[in-house]
Amino acid sequence: MKKNICFIIISLSIMSFLLTSCTQRDDNISQTEQHLELDSSYESTDYDFLFQYPSQWTIVEEPWHPATETSESDPEKIVDLYIYEKEGAINALGEAEGIVIFDSMSQDGGLFRLVSGEEEEIVNTLGITGTMITETLEIEEQIWLRVLAYYEDGYAEEIGMGGSYGACATVKQETYEQYGTLIKDILESVHMKQP
Repeated sequence: MKKNICFIIISLSIMSFLLTSCTQRDDNISQTEQHLELDSSYESTDYDFLFQYPSQWTIVEEPWHPATETSESDPEKIVDLYIYEKEGAINALGEAEGIVIFDSMSQDGGLFRLVSGEEEEIVNTLGITGTMITETLEIEEQIWLRVLAYYEDGYAEEIGMGGSYGACATVKQETYEQYGTLIKDILESVHMKQP
């Protein structure tokens, strides 16, 4: 009888240990991998661009002011897509981890042209070819990446005039290692409304 009780106690202990290990493994997988997909679409009557994004990330529209009798309109329309809410990682430049989607009427393509680094071709969902630039920065002893994709196919007359549009991701290296494919998919999804 004593042998049976000892056997039952040992068996229960082993089962308890195995269940705990499996539960911890599932938690670790969900925290590190987080399989996200582009399950949401952004569209606004005030902004001329569209893009896809994961619904778990946060969208914030930067205020845009159209032209009035006393002032010109803003040269850029901007939407921020935050990966970890606004309270997430912010670097010394005041940038949170995320992607800035922009539509610039400036022929210079706005401040995002200040990104410099390795260039390659990128093609968006409409088949329009653009440029993708990847820049590595060391900020506060951490490695950050800026990945800029911009397109210059112009606008249809009914929508606007001139300029470029695209997106610029600013993330820590480990975030890019986790979400790099997803970030590139978002950059490729940016396009202008069709007339």
